[in-house]
Amino acid sequence: MKVPSLWTVSNYSLLNSLIRLFEYVNVAKNRGYQTIGLMDENVLCSALKFQTLAKQAGLKAIFGLTLTYFDENEDEYALHFIAKDYTGYQELMRLSSYKMVHQNEKVKLYEFLPFSNSLAIIFTFRSEFVKKDADFNLSNWLKQFDSVKDKFMGVGPNMPEDWQYYVRTALFPPFLLNEVRYLNAKDYRTYRVAKAIGEGKRLQIQTLALVGKAFLPEESDLQKYVLNTGWEEALKNAAQFIQKINVQIPTQQNLLPKFPLDNQKNAGEYLRKLALQKLPIRIEKFTDKYTRRLKMELKVIDEMGFNDYFLIIWDLLDYANKNGIFTGVGRGSAAGSLVAYVLNITGVDPEKHNLLFERFLNKERYTMPDIDIDIPDNKREQILQYIVKKYGKHHVAQIATFGTLGAKQALRDVGRVLGFSVSEANLWSKAIPNELNITLDKAYAKSKRLRELASATPKNKALFTLAKKLEGLLRHVSTHAAGVVISDQDLFELIPLQSGGGELSLTQFTMYDIEKIGLLKMDFLGLRNLSIIADALYEIKKMWGIDLNIKQVDLNDQATLDLFRHGETTGVFQFESMGLRRVLQKIHPESIEDIVAVNALYRPGPMENINDFAARKLGLKPIDYPDKSLSDILKKTYGIIVYQEQVMQVLQKMAGFTLGEADIVRRAIGKKKKKIIDEKRRNFITRSLKNGYTQEVAEKVYDYIEKFANYGFNRSHAFAYSFIGFEMGYLKVHFAGAFYTALLNSVRGNFKKMKEYIIDARKNELFINPPDINTSGYSFRLLEKNLLRFGFSAIKGVRNEFIKEILEERKIAGSFTSVDNFLLRIKHKWLKKAWLEPLVLTGVFDLLESNRKQLMNNLESKIQNILLSGGSLDLLGGIMKLKEIKIKDYTVEERLTYEENYLGAYLSVHPLESFNLLAKQIKATAIMDVEEGQQVKLVAMVRNFRVIKTKRGESMAFVEVSDLTGEISLTLFPKIYRKYMAELIISKKLLIEGKVENNKYENSLQVLVQQLKNLEDK
Repeated sequence: MKVPSLWTVSNYSLLNSLIRLFEYVNVAKNRGYQTIGLMDENVLCSALKFQTLAKQAGLKAIFGLTLTYFDENEDEYALHFIAKDYTGYQELMRLSSYKMVHQNEKVKLYEFLPFSNSLAIIFTFRSEFVKKDADFNLSNWLKQFDSVKDKFMGVGPNMPEDWQYYVRTALFPPFLLNEVRYLNAKDYRTYRVAKAIGEGKRLQIQTLALVGKAFLPEESDLQKYVLNTGWEEALKNAAQFIQKINVQIPTQQNLLPKFPLDNQKNAGEYLRKLALQKLPIRIEKFTDKYTRRLKMELKVIDEMGFNDYFLIIWDLLDYANKNGIFTGVGRGSAAGSLVAYVLNITGVDPEKHNLLFERFLNKERYTMPDIDIDIPDNKREQILQYIVKKYGKHHVAQIATFGTLGAKQALRDVGRVLGFSVSEANLWSKAIPNELNITLDKAYAKSKRLRELASATPKNKALFTLAKKLEGLLRHVSTHAAGVVISDQDLFELIPLQSGGGELSLTQFTMYDIEKIGLLKMDFLGLRNLSIIADALYEIKKMWGIDLNIKQVDLNDQATLDLFRHGETTGVFQFESMGLRRVLQKIHPESIEDIVAVNALYRPGPMENINDFAARKLGLKPIDYPDKSLSDILKKTYGIIVYQEQVMQVLQKMAGFTLGEADIVRRAIGKKKKKIIDEKRRNFITRSLKNGYTQEVAEKVYDYIEKFANYGFNRSHAFAYSFIGFEMGYLKVHFAGAFYTALLNSVRGNFKKMKEYIIDARKNELFINPPDINTSGYSFRLLEKNLLRFGFSAIKGVRNEFIKEILEERKIAGSFTSVDNFLLRIKHKWLKKAWLEPLVLTGVFDLLESNRKQLMNNLESKIQNILLSGGSLDLLGGIMKLKEIKIKDYTVEERLTYEENYLGAYLSVHPLESFNLLAKQIKATAIMDVEEGQQVKLVAMVRNFRVIKTKRGESMAFVEVSDLTGEISLTLFPKIYRKYMAELIISKKLLIEGKVENNKYENSLQVLVQQLKNLEDK
């Protein structure tokens, strides 16, 4: 009789287990188990994954739940449940969802009643059983479970001895139940650290036992335990009970919601009528080609059962458009649908721009449609509220995603548990290279500093070892940035849910399991760039009086194309990185087609084709086609396959594949499915030969497809997102004031971006005035077509509540006439130097009192006078008037320092501005534009420096310098330092020549100085 492992808690019980599902299933099988279960604490997040993995391993999966609750004294207890059938699993979902939706409350047991007879209850030492018996109240307490036939007393090797004694005298049959929270006994300390991370506690790791009891033993060892302790009956009861269990969570169900229609209309007919009605509205001069394509798409949509889906999306975007919510032009392959275009779901004409519907939907490859919706990031909540109102609160949920312990987080969390200080944690964090998804093993191999830290002390070694073991463990649940699920049925009956922190619940399943179940997942992505466009359009209407329809922008606008040609795309969606700007300058786009190609090429893999693409486009290299018959398909990309759709078209052209068949080949190549690739190669060559191509040409073209298909990008997506980029470029060129106002407001609080955009705005002849107490608003404001004013919210250290009061007071009683007048009119809670200092040092009061240093010196006295005067202007102007001793204002350098600290940018005249002409003449590089490996000339000012001794006892220096665009570190090795040490003076203006390298220790760029020149020498 095989022993089952049923009370296993996975790492989905966040930081209360080390068990990863894949490892659990494989290790359990290797240790002799045939039946395994899960009893996570209050959640069923992993149920579907567990079912899949167990089935793949040939093991029987048992679904359970550990349900915690509180009694009348607020003591916490737990009950253990096992689902006997699918009805029982649904009951587990009900219990889990109720508990997790109310997870911030101390839920009582009666709130879960009644329990279903499709469940079994197992009482353990974590239940109230013993307490109620001691209170002589056990029989009454047990009446709550009368509806449940199967009740057991759990017993196992890691349960307390007094409980095991108690089980022998209890009312219900014993049931073998072994608690498992980690796979191996020696993992105990790691488990305790994980638990301490979750509880926010510290541990003395050396005082903990080396091994624990809640591990997964060999099945044979559990057999020995049963024989040695006489618990044969417990094993028999467990084994016999699980034999009767048959639970299968259904997948691939058709759970797509129905679009609500009046008078029982047919969704297919309604969609067809709607699309045909809107075709002439959307495309004024359409041809028969459009009508044929539209009807073809509608037929496919109907046959695949997606009419309701399209109507739901149309309705949402129709609501957005009618309520002034600016929407994107589409994303992903959905931009290839003409139906989506005529319904105003997408914004790019797929027929005009050669976008393929079959890349989105085709009958040969049945997949759920995926129309992702981009909306301004400040309007997403409004869209969600409409969905809830339309379909019902219990029919809509946001989708969960799980965060794991990454390399840095694992070190920080373990360090906190072990008592490391914040500064020590920062040292560890800085020793990890800033690479996406880097692991501790990779970091250890790359970082000498990390290796030194990890071996410095026994405590350090323990920290690193524990962090490695915990790395990748689930740490927290959060809300997916875009995912929303909509259902006809009550979601509580279909999936487990949890509290989402707002009005909407959150799924316990991730988006992959949601789709596997058969539910409809939609993506509503709040896109910052759409908010920028919408805000810019508002400013244009207000300042220029133009109600601009940006979606009808002229794609041949030469001024906008010039912007892209010159790589002046700072702030432009998809095109603002320095690398991409250089590619634009290299390729010199002359049309939207070239811009789209740059977007598609600037990605890992396709980047290999950039130089070849540029050379062919500029006539420096001949355009070479795999075969001349493919010139129509590859002409716009100069003979290079750039898009996935081109792969499909080539397969169709030469071998007569349907576009649906061609899409299957494309996917197989992209996923490196060799069997399908080889099979389709034979098919392609045979069919190409029948169409008149030679064996040599057919093989050559298929080789070419194999090479480039893996690099090909989705043209529909590239076109849609490039269209948004083009819209932003158009705004930047023609309505710069509106563009930069919206752009700067979108990055308030991000000093690095603000500085970058302010510099770019000035390059484009825009003026940005400092904040002013009487004319600044909450945000950046457009005062004239080329003049902006800083807003209060962009000043570091100024609270929103304070800003609100300033604006309300100004609105009610008018402008402030003096600093004293301001101090009198605001609430006393703000009369503290800490709140007022940012305003003074950024020049907010300059038009009332121009000497910032004088005002700072007098500020405390002014505050005291205001408090003592009782609000009397007469007193302030009379006997309490301050006797001011005139002092010199801050120097320009001091002003700049304060402005940079509080605004993230320089607003006063920069000391280096007088050297702008020189910088242009010598072709100096702006610090923000430097790249690794460059030989550069910099015109910069010394901010700080430090001198150190090398191992040989020689002096060298690290110097921090800045220009109008940013800061960078200089390294002067001993020989160079000796030559130029006299020039290292704070605020000194220098011409610097050197080579840019990456400082691996700091993970930042530095300049290895070769020459210095003092720019102030006459």
